[in-house]
Amino acid sequence: MTPREERRRLAALRAYDIVDTLPEREFENCVRLAASIAGTEAAALTFLDSERQWVKAQTGLWFSHLAREAALSAEVVANGELVLEDAAADPAYRDHPGVTGLDVRCFAAWPVTAPDGSCLGALIVADRAPRTLDESRRAALGLVARQVEHLLEQRRTLRSSSVLAAVAAAANTAGDFRHAVGSALGVLCERGGWTAGAAYALDSRGTGIVPVRTWHSGGLRPTAECAERPFDVTGLPQLVLSSGMAAWLDGGDAAPRIPGDVVSAYAFPILVGDEVVGVIELVTDEARPPAAELTELLGQAGVALGRVVERERARSHVERREERLRQLLELAGDAFVSTDAAGVITGWNRRAEELLGWSAQEAVGTAMSSLLVPEHLRAAHEAGMARYVSTRIPTILGRPLELPALTRDGRELPVELVLWATDHGDGLELNAFLRDISHRKEAERLLRADLEGKERLVERLQELDRIKAEFIATVSHEFRTPLTSILGYLEMLTEGLEAEDARHALAAMTRGTHRLRGLVDNLLTLSRIDSSALGHQREAVRLAEVAEQTVRSVVPLALQRGIAISTDLAPDGALDAVVMADPDQLELAVANLLSNAVKFTLSGGSIDVRVHAVDGTAVLTVTDTGVGIDEHEQASLFTPFFRTRSAEQDAVQGTGLGLAVVRGILDAHGGSVQLASTPGVGTSVQLRLPLAGDAEWAGAAAS
Repeated sequence: MTPREERRRLAALRAYDIVDTLPEREFENCVRLAASIAGTEAAALTFLDSERQWVKAQTGLWFSHLAREAALSAEVVANGELVLEDAAADPAYRDHPGVTGLDVRCFAAWPVTAPDGSCLGALIVADRAPRTLDESRRAALGLVARQVEHLLEQRRTLRSSSVLAAVAAAANTAGDFRHAVGSALGVLCERGGWTAGAAYALDSRGTGIVPVRTWHSGGLRPTAECAERPFDVTGLPQLVLSSGMAAWLDGGDAAPRIPGDVVSAYAFPILVGDEVVGVIELVTDEARPPAAELTELLGQAGVALGRVVERERARSHVERREERLRQLLELAGDAFVSTDAAGVITGWNRRAEELLGWSAQEAVGTAMSSLLVPEHLRAAHEAGMARYVSTRIPTILGRPLELPALTRDGRELPVELVLWATDHGDGLELNAFLRDISHRKEAERLLRADLEGKERLVERLQELDRIKAEFIATVSHEFRTPLTSILGYLEMLTEGLEAEDARHALAAMTRGTHRLRGLVDNLLTLSRIDSSALGHQREAVRLAEVAEQTVRSVVPLALQRGIAISTDLAPDGALDAVVMADPDQLELAVANLLSNAVKFTLSGGSIDVRVHAVDGTAVLTVTDTGVGIDEHEQASLFTPFFRTRSAEQDAVQGTGLGLAVVRGILDAHGGSVQLASTPGVGTSVQLRLPLAGDAEWAGAAAS
């Protein structure tokens, strides 16, 4: 084992803090189990430090702690498992001091290691007579050694937790940062086996650090001594301050950098987030290589101590705000009122005049209860006054109270008042400062309203996310279905079909293409609604002709589904129902209404389409005998991507865009859309557009 490996092993042993500790029942049970398995008179759990073998637990052992050179466990630490069924007969060990000096005949030991592979000691069984240990016993004893390792890890975890708990307690109970780091420094040094330590805080400029506490074997040293005797001899604190990361110096490799009796040193930052607000440095006169467990423990300690700074900053921030508020209130002035023992007003300042409305001449000499106290509080006020005057026992004096005060115009003004009493030779006097807190109450109300508004906004954003997800899924499905059909028929056409089959395939492909075009038209129209790009290209259009053309396009689908379509497109004046509109957009709006009517009307149902003109307005009405729409869903029908629950449950094709597009088109043309529906009865949708004037009609005809 190299010197560096030995230093690492000893550092790992120190990290467990197991040497020179009291017996522990768990380890005693393990050695008794080992002796029982081996059938030997003795068993022990030993640890090997730099000078000796130390026994943590034993049963039947006839020898105790040994010098390292006399301990057979040193062989185990160096070379691993050792089994000597008869040590006196083994030429390699019969002359070993641990055999000749202790009368050991049977000796077997299994290494106890740390997670990094460092051997800490050994689980041994021994006897003064030769013993045979078969493979099963050896395997069982190896398992006991692993159990010891597990117990050691549990013990170290609990110890680390106790150290962190002590540091956290120091952080939570200390009055300020310097006292907190001082207490934590003592805990870390004493429980971690460090020779000395120092705690540093940021200087007044916040660019450097100064020592605030040091710890030596004699305990904590005061700040004054830190200033007289600079502690930083390794340069680590400044390195940690500049890098924000812990730093370790191991005397085995970096001795020239560490002066004096310091052999190893470790420094870690005290952090608030990513900001270094202090440094703790720990040093020892023993070689101590870096250890991941210690680094993690001290990192958590640095975070815990950083919370003290966070609390101080938060408290300072609150105090500054309170001081600013106090100064503002003082500059603004508070109303002052005083009364005698009978409750008659004796004092009334200028701010009271401004705040409450009565002049001092009017207020002084008047009973305060009748002037300032609202009627529903007067009985309680007078009873409290009488109780204090007779008993002199204060119940509300000296602390702020929030109560309503009457103003001259009869309003109840919310005020914060603080009462105190003076009792001079001329009698008892009660005084109060009254501060208008109506602005604070209003601010609280506004904050509540703002919070409620933000909550509603969050709900709306969540709803939009849900609609977006549903829209993507729906549009993907709406595109995929006709595309799949078109691709299927294309493949059939490439393979060759009879004329009749080919015509059927082409017809199906045409329907799919029209369906895709309708979807794209709706999407494009919806996007143009937001950009106010609808209704710019208008011309004179007969509404009845648009309705007739659109009805003609959906008749085949309606007949296929067993739905009858009736029209009344030429009542009195209907043929003259001319509107100024974009014909393509108007046709799209009517097509969406008819498409919805067909989709939501069952076989055997009917659809009626009517156009008429009334009071300067062209009206198109589409009425169906479909499934109808629940009343609570009707308000959302014109919202983009909204689909009714029945549409979702029945898997009716659609994107939820149709009615949103209809409303957008009608709004762009100065029209309106109205819907009425009864579940199980049907739905009626009415489009209303202003009729084109004579001048508009003539101009459109001429063009």
